Amino acid sequence: MKNKDENIAIVDIGSNSVRLFIFSIEEDRAEQISAMKFFCGLGKDLGTTGLLHPEAIIATHEALAKFRHEISQYSIRTELVIGTAALREAKDATSFIQDAKKRSGFDIRIVAGEEEARLAALAILSGDRQASGVVADFGGGSLELAKLGSGKILSKVSLKLGAHYLKSFPDRNQIIDSKLQQTLLDYPEFSEPENLYVIGGSWRSLAKAYLQDAGRDISNLDKENFGKEITGFCRKIEKMSPADLIERYAMEMPRAQLMDVSAIMLEKIITILRPEQIRVSAAGIRDGLAYDYILSQRH
Repeated sequence: MKNKDENIAIVDIGSNSVRLFIFSIEEDRAEQISAMKFFCGLGKDLGTTGLLHPEAIIATHEALAKFRHEISQYSIRTELVIGTAALREAKDATSFIQDAKKRSGFDIRIVAGEEEARLAALAILSGDRQASGVVADFGGGSLELAKLGSGKILSKVSLKLGAHYLKSFPDRNQIIDSKLQQTLLDYPEFSEPENLYVIGGSWRSLAKAYLQDAGRDISNLDKENFGKEITGFCRKIEKMSPADLIERYAMEMPRAQLMDVSAIMLEKIITILRPEQIRVSAAGIRDGLAYDYILSQRH
């Protein structure tokens, strides 16, 4: 490490939420010391309009201003600011990025889909350096898949199968089936993994709801192993209204509104990939970015 002890700020501008994380970097470990999250929905209508949602643009700029204030409370040497699927796809992404630079001083880097898949894989490796299996990261704008073998990233792909995108299509089941089946033809190594590591706030909320119904502890999600029986719970969740999900499981409204699509996606991935066991990770792209930074400082 060049710097033995330092703080870094990570800003993740996603299709559904905008997040800030401040990490303390000590040797080869990243400890999260602050976090902020706002559901803005930049990618809400992207599938039909090709543009960022107008109200979400305003909300995101407001969130970034709050992030800038929060960062000012710490001694920060490095800022890692990324935009994912919504900013990759939107026709007005460039103007948004320029405005963000003027308003809050953030230099936003758009990450390519395969790079996002790599960061998702690193998120899992940050907690288990010898992890093996398939990583699936489901967000508002895309689905990333990566194959891990004994701590190495063997292959990766990004699919345009995000929650906001799929919500625009009544035939979403057929779209998911077709794209996942084609992906297995192109990447047969994704089939029948020992472990399926699932990442994403919607899937974490779904897993917690499953544990709640089963009367199990929801505080140690990373330590739980889920079997294929969770697909039955996914089918139940698909049929519940957002109001019912909020009342029964205390879900946040933006999560509840996308839960039907999130449940369909998890059910399809488990059914098509046929993993031996499913692990729902508390990690996210933030952890992949922090770990990637640590690795970069070793040279």
